[in-house]
Amino acid sequence: MKTTPLLALAAIAGTELRLAHGFSGALVPQRHRLRAAPLALQSSNDNDDDNDETNAAPSSPRVKFRGIDASTTGGGSSGGDSFVGGNPLDRFLAVVASDSFSIASGAIGLLAVVVHRWNLVLAASDGSTAASIAAAEALTYQTRTDLLGVFAAGSVLLNGVTKLDVTTALAESVVLEGKALPSPESVGGASGERPGPEVAWGLESVLGATPARSAVLLGSDKDGGWVVLHRAGVVPPVPAPVPGKTPILDRVGSPGNTRETYLPTLQALPGRTELNYLPPNAQMAVMLPIAAGGEAQSENESESESGSGNSVLVLGGNAAKSFTPRDIAWSRIVAERIGESL
Repeated sequence: MKTTPLLALAAIAGTELRLAHGFSGALVPQRHRLRAAPLALQSSNDNDDDNDETNAAPSSPRVKFRGIDASTTGGGSSGGDSFVGGNPLDRFLAVVASDSFSIASGAIGLLAVVVHRWNLVLAASDGSTAASIAAAEALTYQTRTDLLGVFAAGSVLLNGVTKLDVTTALAESVVLEGKALPSPESVGGASGERPGPEVAWGLESVLGATPARSAVLLGSDKDGGWVVLHRAGVVPPVPAPVPGKTPILDRVGSPGNTRETYLPTLQALPGRTELNYLPPNAQMAVMLPIAAGGEAQSENESESESGSGNSVLVLGGNAAKSFTPRDIAWSRIVAERIGESL
């Protein structure tokens, strides 16, 4: 069996150390201690490296750039907590990937292209010297280069703008004036009955799933006007009759209309007076058309119904511009369900 020099050296050093400890007062020769010391140091370093690799917690991703561990800092400490700390490469990459750097570099690039192009135009405008002639020729063959520079700088600028976290200021909510109904109620109309289960479910659903705080279902009467059929949420204490002139309501409730109308700020709306069936301080409103009788209604039944227009579901809120496209889409689906039950 062949023995490597390293194992032989270890055996000799171990034997001499045991002999030295076995005899009291015996001294180990200097040459043996010098020969055993490197082996002990090497073994200690190897054990320390193994312990470091074993105890290293993979709590954060480790990225290496050209042999440099991005999770270690320049001061010798390691760990995920110092990932952004002391390594200059980490700080440089963080700055380059930031949105402010993209915006600044894109703006500087666009400015450099514009200044360079403008200098060529000024130099070529003289036309008397050889330099102006060369500048005029440069305007021709550098056009594509300038366009590429504009596109590149513009892309970097747009990349930084798209990464900006812009939070819009939300309008303040108010306490609606009126009474809060515990459950949907019927006000008038052809039947005068309590709202059916599907109508009550629809009114309660839009109040619970959207920013709406008031829901009113209107229908057309025999004279071509509008009357409040059902309402829910916060409503005026005494139901007032709908005004005779209601251009907004007439446009939404016309038979051929299938699109809703969103009024984000009622306080600045001139036609605010026709929405007297909502609380006086309502901040926004959404009007959704409902087909009279739904798709299952026959022609004879539709002729016997009072009025020929659509019904309209009006939603009121306590904060301006509080409805999102998702809220409007959800309200439209509920309005279609209510129309099937009418």
